[in-house]
This record gives sequence, C-alpha cells and structure tokens, in this order.
Amino acid sequence: MVTIQCEICGREFYVSPSREETARFCSKACYGKWQSKYACGENAQNWQGGKVKLTCMQCGETYAKYPAAAEGSHFCSRKCCDKWKSENKGKENSQYWIDRVTSYCEYCGEPFQVLPSEATKRRFCSLACAGRWQSLHNIGSANPFWKGGKVTLLCKTCGRPFQCDQFERDTACFCSRSCAAKSRIGIRAANWQGGKSFEPYPLEFNKEFKQAIRERDDYTCAVCKLKGNNVHHINYVKNDTIPENCITLCKSCHAVTNMERAYWREKLGGMRKLQKEYEAYIKANAAPV
Repeated sequence: MVTIQCEICGREFYVSPSREETARFCSKACYGKWQSKYACGENAQNWQGGKVKLTCMQCGETYAKYPAAAEGSHFCSRKCCDKWKSENKGKENSQYWIDRVTSYCEYCGEPFQVLPSEATKRRFCSLACAGRWQSLHNIGSANPFWKGGKVTLLCKTCGRPFQCDQFERDTACFCSRSCAAKSRIGIRAANWQGGKSFEPYPLEFNKEFKQAIRERDDYTCAVCKLKGNNVHHINYVKNDTIPENCITLCKSCHAVTNMERAYWREKLGGMRKLQKEYEAYIKANAAPV
C-alpha cells in the first residue's frame, strides 16, 4: 500500500499503488467539502457565466435560467405556459403560421400549410381527400398489400367450387356453414362409434328401471352433484342394463360423457364402486327396526 496525504484535512491514508496518482481525499466527507469550496460557481468545469434573465410571454415577469436551458424557454412556470396555450389555440395562435410552408393536395390540388418537417410526408389536405385518392388508385393489384386476390377451392362436403381470401387458403374447407355441419355428422364425426346411438335399448331399460336408478342415487348427478334425471350406461353398452352399470347424471354432464369415453368409463366406474361401498356400509350399520 502507498501512503497519501488528504488535500482537505491533511490526514494520511493508504491506497493501492494503482490509485497513487488519482486518489486525493481520505473520505467522501472531505471530497464533499472540496466540491462545495472549489467545484461550485465560477470554479465549476461547466460554468457558463451564471443564469440568464428572461421575460415570461404570459405574465411579463422576469425569471432566470441557466444558459443551457435558456434557448427555447418562454414561460416562468407551467401555470403560465398552460394559460398561454389555452388563450392561443390552433390557427388563432400567433406562432401557428411561423415557419410553415405551402404544399398542394394530390387529389383536389388545393394549397394547404404544413410544417417543414411534414412537407415531404403530407400529400393530402385532409383525410377525406386521402380516402378518395385511395379509392381510385389503391384497388386490386395497385394496392401495396395486394396478394393475388381470391382463390378457388373445392368444398370437402359437396365438392362445389367456392372462393376465399388468400389468408384462408390453408384453412378453408367448406363452401358454407351447412356443409361444415354435415362434415361432423355420422361417420365423419370425430367421436363416431360405429352408429351405436341408433341401436335400440333393451326392454329392461324401461321407466320402472330408470326410476329405480334415480331413487337409488337420490336424483343427484354423480359428476356435478346437482339435480339429475338422466340414466347413463357406464360402459356405453346398452344391452348391459343392470343397476351396477347405470348411474344418474344431469343433462349437461350426460352430453359431456359422450366425448372421451375411455376417461369417463373409468371415472364413472370408480364413482359407482364408491356408491356400492357406501350402500353396503349403510346397510350393515342400519339400526334394527
């Protein structure tokens, strides 16, 4: 370590050899005292001769700004700035027409005033003229976003040709909603099971049997635990009409169980097993009459 003497308090302190030429103060307190004495006002490196006196455009009072902020400053406070803007709006503002240039509309040919920065960008005097010009020139292949127009495809249901936009060519399959609905009926349906829904129910699956299942389950849906009236075959086999294979569901849950049948077959089977265990427990612990 190297010994150095502080320039403010004169106390000696130690620094590494790499800081021998740059270290000048023993602490931040001494560095702060040096700044307050030698780095403020005229002794500062960025001293520009002090503040400049300006006159407010709104109230007329004199205020001071540093030279770096004096250029472009017109008001002594935000309040005066907002008040001046409220009194000098739009074209009534005396500064509105300063430094503006004249340009001509490409549609109607009328002159209009714009800022120099917008002279090369503004082509029309109003949005109405811009819209009329686009309606005449940006049609079909003249449009910069033109991608070739509509394409012709064949409907996958009826086979008739139909037209669609370019962005739909990879997803459009049907010419109408009716054809799209027909594609999900019968053998074309995603959950088609070979026409099991058209098979007749056995004679055992009658009103008395379904009423007994509802009363056994206390008219409660096994899935959502709300009121239920539909009787469902757990293994989806209509001929297997026995109490152990039937369970009560509500209308909405019954519709849901028609999809992902393997999942619901296992889940409802487990629910029915718990029901049987509970019924056996109740029967075994019932008080004698």
